[in-house]
Amino acid sequence: MIDLRAFAIIDQIQKQFAGYIGSTAMGYYPIAGQSAFFVEIAPGIEINSITNVVLKRANVKPGAMVVERTFGMLEVHGDSPADVREAADAVLEYAGMKEHDRIKPKILASDTIDRIEAHMTQIVNRFRSANMILEDDTRRDTQDMPPTRLKRLLISNSSMSLCLGLPVRCIWPGRDRTSWPPRRRPKALLHP
Repeated sequence: MIDLRAFAIIDQIQKQFAGYIGSTAMGYYPIAGQSAFFVEIAPGIEINSITNVVLKRANVKPGAMVVERTFGMLEVHGDSPADVREAADAVLEYAGMKEHDRIKPKILASDTIDRIEAHMTQIVNRFRSANMILEDDTRRDTQDMPPTRLKRLLISNSSMSLCLGLPVRCIWPGRDRTSWPPRRRPKALLHP
């Protein structure tokens, strides 16, 4: 039995996100403007069979694949959104699932820190994998279940994560929550 932990299609990868994936992935690197599909499943070993099915059925290239005992993650991308959708459909067909069968995220904790102190920014930046946080920035942290590699990838592009409705760490410029521009204020981080 496969658990569908994360399932997301991005119609058009933006430059910053493509650059981040390219800096961490070990496959064929995506470029801005391409479409991408991310899936994370459990158990991890099943990602090998899923990768085989996807690459035989759809005109896509693998950008990242992680195989662990518990979880497996795959990112594929292509020039055509239709090809990427075909890859996603191949995964669902192989698993005998529908898109709505993915595990629904649940927020366990959420916190906003206004005007972050300078020493804290140094410690936080030491363990970062994307954008740096600066003194006096505001940071919103959300801990949720299931934690997925897809959400960790999207940390580098907060606007993309909000668009997908995935709860991830967001860093918002400004001294306090009232300084967020109206169109960038975080809304509900989860789909209903």
